[in-house]
Amino acid sequence: MSDKPISVGDLVMVVRGHACVVQYLGGIPWTVDEIVTQKGGGWQCGKCGGRNIYPHGLLAAQNDHFTIPLDFLKRIPPLSELEGEKRDEEITA
Repeated sequence: MSDKPISVGDLVMVVRGHACVVQYLGGIPWTVDEIVTQKGGGWQCGKCGGRNIYPHGLLAAQNDHFTIPLDFLKRIPPLSELEGEKRDEEITA
């Protein structure tokens, strides 16, 4: 699979991170609307209210409902990208 960085428009899902975030959103696909940088004092967990649990300057993906640090996410590649990789494997085999 591709190691392309997460960007706006990508389909992603939570695969690691703060326990309550994984429990609440783990494995549910969603689309990234914006990439934001944490500013001034640390992230706050929207589920349990835990404060300053993420380092200053961390990048996060955001949509209309939540903001999740990029380190917690896995990008789900589009089918066209997966088909291209499959064809490349067939050609080299």
